Amino acid sequence: ALVEHFNSRGIDGALLRPAYFVPTFSKHKGTLCRGFQIHILDRERFKPFRLGLELVEYISKTHGEFKYLGESENESEAREQKLSIDRLLGSRELRVGDFELEKFLEEEESKLAAFKQKASRYYLY
Repeated sequence: ALVEHFNSRGIDGALLRPAYFVPTFSKHKGTLCRGFQIHILDRERFKPFRLGLELVEYISKTHGEFKYLGESENESEAREQKLSIDRLLGSRELRVGDFELEKFLEEEESKLAAFKQKASRYYLY
């Protein structure tokens, strides 16, 4: 369902392809596992950060068993925790459900442009 969902709406510069494998070690040893491969078709158009956020958002909404690493089982405690994903994104928004992808990406693009301008004087080439 995930592969079909993303491929049907289109991913700029990429395509997902189902992948099946049976691990030979770890807790899933001998169990058929399903996943996907990301095929980059146009590296200029592909936005890996955006796709990563879209995947996490989709999986967390469609798979009730999904938990972030270290997340508390208690919902009110989980809202107050500061997890690695929160630190990476600078916010709890993705994890606690107040997340608006387009707004977040616009804000990050603005921050990135400001950083690039500030850092440009240090570029050697």
